Amino acid sequence: MVTANRAALAARAVNCFLSQTWGNRELVVIDDGAEDYTPLFVAIPPGRITYRKVEKLPHNTLGTLRNLSLDVAKGDLIAQWDDDDWYHPDRLTVQAAALGLGRDVCLLGGTLMHLDSPEWFDHPYVGTLNPGVPGTILHRARSDARYPDERRGEDTVFLDNWPRDALSIIDAPHLFLRAFHGSNTWERQHFTRRIRNTPASGIEYFLRRYLLRNVYGHSRFRLGPDTRAAFAQYLADSRRLGIFA
Repeated sequence: MVTANRAALAARAVNCFLSQTWGNRELVVIDDGAEDYTPLFVAIPPGRITYRKVEKLPHNTLGTLRNLSLDVAKGDLIAQWDDDDWYHPDRLTVQAAALGLGRDVCLLGGTLMHLDSPEWFDHPYVGTLNPGVPGTILHRARSDARYPDERRGEDTVFLDNWPRDALSIIDAPHLFLRAFHGSNTWERQHFTRRIRNTPASGIEYFLRRYLLRNVYGHSRFRLGPDTRAAFAQYLADSRRLGIFA
C-alpha cells in the first residue's frame, strides 16, 4: 500500500486487510508523507505488517514506490492494495483461487464505483475495463515484474509484464470498490467514463442522459445482490471510521 498523508482514508484500507478471509497475508506500507500511520496497525500482528517510511523526493513517482513495495514483500502472491479503495473480505481468497492452470495473474473484469459528491453519492455503479481493471491485480511474485517510473497509469503498463494467456479474468465486481473522494490520482471524469466506455454502454448513456434525462437508469447502475450488499458494507465501514457522516 503506497500512501502519504491520508491516514483517515487508509484506515479503511487497513480495516479491509484485517477483515480478509485469506489467512496467510502481510500488509506492506510504503509511506512518503508526514503523518504517522503507526496507530492504524495496532491490530495487525508484528509479523504481518511492514511499515516503511521513506523520504519524499521529487523523483519518487508512484511507480517507483510501488516497486519498493514489491522489493519488500515476502509472499509468493502479491495484490495491489490502494489506500483509498474498499475491499470485500473475500477478495484475496477468491482471486488467489483463480490462479491455476498456468495463470499467473488475476484481474477483476469490473469493480464497484462510488463518487463522494452530492449528485452521485447514492448512485454506485459497476465500471469495467478490457481485459480487466489493472488496480485489482493479484499476481505471482516475480523479480523482473516492475512498474514503470510514472506518476499515474503505472498499473496499466505493469500488466505488460505478463502475456494475455497468463491472465485470469473473473466477474466479481463486489470484491472491490473504487472510491472517488476528490484527492485521487485521477480526476472525476476518469471514474465517470467507466459508465460509457464500450460502444453499447456509450449509446445507452447518450439515450439515458440526453433523451430520457435519467442517467441513473443506465444498466451500469443496476446492482445485483452481491454488489448491493458490498456497497452497504462500504458505507457502513466508511461511516464507522468517520469518512462519511
